[in-house]
Amino acid sequence: MWVRSEYASELAVLSAWIAVLLPWNVAYQPNAPPDGQASIYFFRFALFEIQFRRPWVVEVNGLYVREDAVAAKLPVSEVRLMGGLLAVGAVGTVGASALYLTARDSTGVPIPVGALVVAVLAVVLLRTEEVDPDG
Repeated sequence: MWVRSEYASELAVLSAWIAVLLPWNVAYQPNAPPDGQASIYFFRFALFEIQFRRPWVVEVNGLYVREDAVAAKLPVSEVRLMGGLLAVGAVGTVGASALYLTARDSTGVPIPVGALVVAVLAVVLLRTEEVDPDG
């Protein structure tokens, strides 16, 4: 894969943060009630939903601590584990998006952006080949 083996763990951590922080569904409703003059943005994340009358940008920085100690305790590679977890999350968000599309209760057109990104990250992590840096 295009990821160097020495950066595979960092890619796994970054992928986990992206999967949690990226909205898996974004909907836009122009002419929203009650006055019909404003527009509303719906951002649906894995664990919650946020509604905005105006878009704004959120910057998030993530750090991880004691990577080596945690990785040593895992029965499998942390990269493969994160890839599998992201794949399960992608299946869940795609399923939720499909159910939401068939029986949605709010206005606007849902676009499952995050579900696609999480699925791509899962494939990248699962296909990454790790090489022992000592050998």
